[in-house]
Amino acid sequence: MYINIADQIVISSSSPVCINDTLTISETGGNVQGWLWTSQGATILTPSGSSSKVVGMTNGEVFTVVTQDYINNCSNTDSTTVQVNPLPTGVSWTNLIADFCSDDPPYTLSGGNPPIPTAPSSAYYSGIGVSNNIYDPSTVGYGNSIFREDLMYIYSDNNGCKDTALNTVTVQQSPNVELTNTNPANPNFRVVDLGNWAYCDLSLPPGSPLGTQPFYILNVELLNASLTNNTALQTTYQINFGNGVGFVPIFPGDTATVTYTPGNHVITVIADDNTTGCSRVFEKKFFYGTNPAVTSTILPGQREFCSPDSVGFALGFRAVNPNTGLVETNNAGTKYTVSTSDGKPDSIFYHPFPNNLLENSTYYHNFEISSCGYSYGAIGNSGTTNAFQLIIKAENECDFAFSAAGPVVVSSPPIAKIEQTDSIFCINTPVTFKDSSYEGKYVPKSSGYFNCDTSNAIAWELLPNTGFTLSSGSFGDYL
Repeated sequence: MYINIADQIVISSSSPVCINDTLTISETGGNVQGWLWTSQGATILTPSGSSSKVVGMTNGEVFTVVTQDYINNCSNTDSTTVQVNPLPTGVSWTNLIADFCSDDPPYTLSGGNPPIPTAPSSAYYSGIGVSNNIYDPSTVGYGNSIFREDLMYIYSDNNGCKDTALNTVTVQQSPNVELTNTNPANPNFRVVDLGNWAYCDLSLPPGSPLGTQPFYILNVELLNASLTNNTALQTTYQINFGNGVGFVPIFPGDTATVTYTPGNHVITVIADDNTTGCSRVFEKKFFYGTNPAVTSTILPGQREFCSPDSVGFALGFRAVNPNTGLVETNNAGTKYTVSTSDGKPDSIFYHPFPNNLLENSTYYHNFEISSCGYSYGAIGNSGTTNAFQLIIKAENECDFAFSAAGPVVVSSPPIAKIEQTDSIFCINTPVTFKDSSYEGKYVPKSSGYFNCDTSNAIAWELLPNTGFTLSSGSFGDYL
């Protein structure tokens, strides 16, 4: 007589779950072909599958599965109990949020209850225009429409169960502003990041008297498109061309001719909607200059030393303008990034105004580790092993330039250290002292390649030099 044994049942689930979540149940036992899931009231979406999604369950609900092996005509039954956690209680957001104009600054949201807790509970604000619990009204754009946005306060308790409270923010659009230039097409005029402008040529017209300062005439127009969706005849505009004149009235369709000297300028338009009371401050940056230049060299006698030590680099911020033949200093606002290959953070600074305040300088960097194992790969250089370098990048709206200085060869001194051990011993008991020194790294300067020498010489000395015998090892020497 043969007896068929029913397959073992193995039930798993995504318990514990929150009451509004979807539960997953599954059976992964033996070689069976049929399943039938039942419960005390939950909705099992696939009751005849090996696994199923479940909704509408309650805490402590029991799920039973009957498995069927049709080949051997055997069945088996087992059940599992699930934990269903409730939603957090008392979640609300009742404080009124002030009305905004779309040009208002970002606003930090608050007032949700329970207050934002510490882990493992959590809470945050969400919705269109919300980032890191800060609401940005500018996300509704510009014109004269009113937007009402529903924002959410989402609270999560210790079990990870969430509940949400809603609040509404009302935003009146600030006036629209559209600014353009009407100069003839010129490859030196560029639209750069964020739609700002740059003119990258300091050449003078032919026949200009000696000593004439470069200048550029820019035609600025407030487009009629600025009126799109604005309150008709109720929006007034003022413009400041960033050339020291101050604000003057301007009307859509007007074109102004403005003369600029080299440097960074900010064109500002203030649009006031006298019906809604909302204003917009619109800025367009205009850079008039040319490609930046930068040079870097190591100060004499500072290419080889022991760490830690400071190395000086001579930096230059001037170059000959190929169009004029004159030596010119970089424009104010030029960004400089100094990086070294020793892993320290970059140093960033900007060219001051007026620009003649910075024509050259000395930059000091403290090297605290050996250059052993590092590489110096100067621009146009295939690379040198076991040496550091400095790279400085100069960049403005027109272009960028690099300069590299190196190689800098740095050795590190050895550090003597004895591995910590007990300080009290019994007489005639062997005592072991173990060296744990840092061997140091010596990088001698040679032509084209710098060898990294990590060999060391160790010598022990016990004071006073009496009352002991050496049972193993040696005192060594310094040679």
